[in-house]
Amino acid sequence: MLGRPIGERRGFAEWEHQQQLTDNLTLTAQLNYWKDSAILRDFRPEAFFNVQEPDTFAESVYTGKNYFVSAFVRYQPNSFQVVQQRLPEVRFDMLPLAVGNGSTNSSTRARRICARIRPRASYRASKATGSTPITR
Repeated sequence: MLGRPIGERRGFAEWEHQQQLTDNLTLTAQLNYWKDSAILRDFRPEAFFNVQEPDTFAESVYTGKNYFVSAFVRYQPNSFQVVQQRLPEVRFDMLPLAVGNGSTNSSTRARRICARIRPRASYRASKATGSTPITR
């Protein structure tokens, strides 16, 4: 399909994990390693339709009373696919919170993200974003 010969040594590995570590802390992880881009199509065609671009990541989320703190990592184990890697991304999200005495419909919410993003192996970038929208 891509015009490249397919080697004799082929294989893939898949792993999914979801765990509630404590009442407030969860862990989710997924690994998809493919030796070549056609391995799933050739050996598990029923699975290939749903997963044509394999994803490998891990995320842990801590849930507070009115906020979330998460750490997210996305990695590229497959040589045939370009993935925007996140090594790691740490995020804080404060849920909408009423402001004032309740006589107005004001609320505030905050978000802060710090990430090291690597779109390609030869390029490195760092990103920090934040916003605090206030709505009435």
